[in-house]
Amino acid sequence: MTFQAEKGQFVRLTRNFFTRFFENDLLSPQADFHATLSQALGLLATPGLFVPLLLLPLLMMDAEAARSWNIKLIFVFFSMLVMGVLSILEWDALMLDHRDQTILMPLPVRPRTIFAAKFAALAVFLVIFSVDVNAGSILLLPPLETQGNMGGLANLARFTVAHAAGTIGASGFTFLLIVSVQGILINTFPPKWFRRISTGIQVISVLGMLAVLFFFPAILEEMPRWKSEGAAMARFFPPMWFVGVSEVLEGTADPAFRSLARIGLCGLGLASASSVAAYAVAYGRYTRASLEGAVDASGATSRGRGMALGALIRGLLRNPLERAVCRFSLQTMLRSPKHRLLLAAYTGTGLALVLEESVALALQSGQAWKPAQEVVMLSLPLVISFFLLSGMRFIFNIPSELSANWIFQVTERREQTDYLAGARASMMLLVVAPVAAVVVIVYGFLFDLETALIHAAYCSLLSLLLVEALVWRLEKLPFTCSYVPGRIPVVMLLTAYWVAFLFYTHVMAFLEHEMLRSRPATVICISVLLSAWCGLRAYRRRAHVKNAAFVFHEEPEPVVCTLNLGG
Repeated sequence: MTFQAEKGQFVRLTRNFFTRFFENDLLSPQADFHATLSQALGLLATPGLFVPLLLLPLLMMDAEAARSWNIKLIFVFFSMLVMGVLSILEWDALMLDHRDQTILMPLPVRPRTIFAAKFAALAVFLVIFSVDVNAGSILLLPPLETQGNMGGLANLARFTVAHAAGTIGASGFTFLLIVSVQGILINTFPPKWFRRISTGIQVISVLGMLAVLFFFPAILEEMPRWKSEGAAMARFFPPMWFVGVSEVLEGTADPAFRSLARIGLCGLGLASASSVAAYAVAYGRYTRASLEGAVDASGATSRGRGMALGALIRGLLRNPLERAVCRFSLQTMLRSPKHRLLLAAYTGTGLALVLEESVALALQSGQAWKPAQEVVMLSLPLVISFFLLSGMRFIFNIPSELSANWIFQVTERREQTDYLAGARASMMLLVVAPVAAVVVIVYGFLFDLETALIHAAYCSLLSLLLVEALVWRLEKLPFTCSYVPGRIPVVMLLTAYWVAFLFYTHVMAFLEHEMLRSRPATVICISVLLSAWCGLRAYRRRAHVKNAAFVFHEEPEPVVCTLNLGG
């Protein structure tokens, strides 16, 4: 094979592998790759532009604040966090998957070309997203740092390079560290165990990053003291390493930052070397094992657990359509790593909020803080149920095997009420019932059995009302429909969810705190919630359109709008 031919193969494979980061079975077949990429880049670049603009009045009035390393720490931390989340979400795309193996192995393409193209695609992914995430701070922060200083463009260029080195270096370290961890796991464990362990690593990583995110304000406040005292937290907090890199390039004489910069450069070099070595060794091993283990990957749930789940559903649900949809939904969430990861992200967000608020109030003492602490204690199950149910509603939109949805289209009986009843049943079995059981046990020890039972009933009724609200306008069978990104404005959706979260958790927990002081108020409140849930169920059964067909493929908005002039 000539050099030109191999070069052409390398370029085409690199482009294909990079496109595969964005083109997957989650998207509608009609979705535009460039639109998806543009939306992702725009969304990730927004915080980097918004935060400097938000701080602009303060930084313009106080030049020393703009030069403060604390400001750099915010952007370096954000850079590492975003790249970490992206790397975890693209975990399965870091190596060649089964489809890649099946297509490429019979072709006259050298393994070194495939390996080089895959690694080049990873490098392009790293560079594009690192620059995109940090572009706002790289462009806006250095001019604020250099205001009032002599040196002109040369000084501005030096500060720009320093800030870019710190933020992009932090992104690169995070990405290469995750690649090296994956390569080490592949080289250490058999393929079957690697698939199971990698799912756990993804979930733990997402939970850990979310926890650090919510505790970062407290870390930022304490970091100057830790740095001045030479505490281990300052030396072993990775964002501080790359703040040190930025400070050293700007010309600081602080020995602490010079030491941190050396640690950061050593860490970056070690992550680079280990990722390349682990990836190269793992490539051949994983290539051989992926085809051999492809069939085994589908059997993540044991036969005994499946039989027990089926018996439970048969005992609780009489309608066969409800049983089918409920079991299909539960099995998909239990077996699919990508759905478990997304649900874990929602759960981790809820747990991080609970932990942060609980720790903050636990540090407060005095009788004045006791009511607030009691309200937080009552709100904990509501926070968890809100994020679990919202997460389930979101992952209902994510298909499991999009190409297999033909079986649902063929067998659809257009009785949406029964289908959606199965979706609601899965949410009740996976969230409402377990949360109620845990509330009875835990709050029975914390308070008394009567209070625990009342709290469990209160939380369960609120959860049931939330289930009704989340599934009210559902026009898809869970896990069977593609979607087109960008159909719903992200800001509007997040605002609606945030308002709903505050009402569901804080307002309702405060209402319960007042309710528990009076037995008649307790009876009235529980009765009102129960009546509201029964009324919603009765109205839904009467008002629902039974003959409407489900949506199995979302269509993108037309490029040219005709204003319906033709019809």
